[in-house]
Amino acid sequence: SVVASCGLSSSSSASRMKALVYEYNAGAATDGMRFADDSTAPSAAALKTGEVLIEVKAAAINPVDYKLRALLPRFALNGRAVAQDFSGVVIESKSSKYQKGAAVYGNASGSIAERLVAADKHIAYKPPSISFNEAASLPTVALTGYQAFKKGGLKEGGSA
Repeated sequence: SVVASCGLSSSSSASRMKALVYEYNAGAATDGMRFADDSTAPSAAALKTGEVLIEVKAAAINPVDYKLRALLPRFALNGRAVAQDFSGVVIESKSSKYQKGAAVYGNASGSIAERLVAADKHIAYKPPSISFNEAASLPTVALTGYQAFKKGGLKEGGSA
């Protein structure tokens, strides 16, 4: 994972935000990704039950995030925000688990952005003993390690 504080805060409009997006222009030198200051911001009014709106404090990019460009058709990615791992603060909630102001980390599409919507089942409270940058580095890496132990049949007391 490559982690960074987003530093994307302070958009001028609640309906627009800054984000790193996939971009494809026929034959242009900019094909791939670009920082955009005109991305559509998620709306608190559009939250569904079990979802939270998060102000992103830090995000991580993993190999899967840039490999998607080779795996999916361009039209499926064009304009979408990049990455999945993040940490931040809940700014609106339709979840019984997480209230406004909660520091969280987790996995949601488009994490290199000022704001994102996450399902409450894909986030956890950020431990106070770690920074936002440290928390953003955990989701995909930790899940990958956990899955390796589960598939490998490692049990308590066993060795790898």
